[in-house]
Amino acid sequence: MGRSQNTFQVFPDTVFGGPYTIDTVGGSPNTNTGDGVWRFHTASGGPNDFVTAPAQEGLHAVAVHQVGWQEQFDTPFGVTLGGASVAPSAVDITSPTDSGAFDVTFTSSVDLDGLSAAAFGLSQPTTTTETATQDDPDDPSSASLKRDVAITNAARLTASTAMDTDDIDLFVVRDANGDGQFTNTEIVASSTTPASDESVELIRPADGAYQVWVLGWGVSGNPKFTLSIDAVQGTDLTVTGAPSGPLPAGTPVTLSLTYNRAMTPGESYFGALQLGPPSAPAVLSVPIRITRS
Repeated sequence: MGRSQNTFQVFPDTVFGGPYTIDTVGGSPNTNTGDGVWRFHTASGGPNDFVTAPAQEGLHAVAVHQVGWQEQFDTPFGVTLGGASVAPSAVDITSPTDSGAFDVTFTSSVDLDGLSAAAFGLSQPTTTTETATQDDPDDPSSASLKRDVAITNAARLTASTAMDTDDIDLFVVRDANGDGQFTNTEIVASSTTPASDESVELIRPADGAYQVWVLGWGVSGNPKFTLSIDAVQGTDLTVTGAPSGPLPAGTPVTLSLTYNRAMTPGESYFGALQLGPPSAPAVLSVPIRITRS
């Protein structure tokens, strides 16, 4: 948690209780699929988790929220806190050609058992205007709007909705068994607030067929809403330079990236460089945007 705006200030010209509050700036993925059900997930896939957040001026706090356990409620654990820097922290290039190269430098203040680096992209998000209708609020599969998404080598899949009225819910479903059917048991992420601005994100989603469901939970009439789907995926970016073996604290690593894709002049294409120890290779992400001039 890190510095956030104090929206509870009663008197704007008088500091009461503190000049700011702290709010979530990073954390493990929210895997609540509804009805109090949490899917097991850590960055490493096992009992160790890695979380990153942007460093900023002011007070920070680290909180651990236990959502799943086995056999015993009292389990000792340890927390290690350190820093890492990536330069540049974001890549924004305007290119006169369809190919090019750039470097990124990574440094960690803690020892790592290695450094994994993977590049994804280049791709483009989609934003459409849709119509909401009333569905069965107790059955996500009754969603009247379903959009297919094919995932191949993706850094993340993000879906969101925006509407000023009513209540719609958002689900992401993966056809895990490959039978061509999408069912409630295959829901991998959801956002079910009592409003209509919903958002879900999957990090390193497995390749395969997905659907985005928008469920009309409490809808009057046929209001319009915005649906955004962003799958940062593809093999147009490659990265080299990751070291083999452990990485001592304070050791800078320069990674070289190249891109090659037929792009339309005037349009932007997006990718990502994901970094981390081998057990958690996606804890750091460098957003990449390449605009074809």
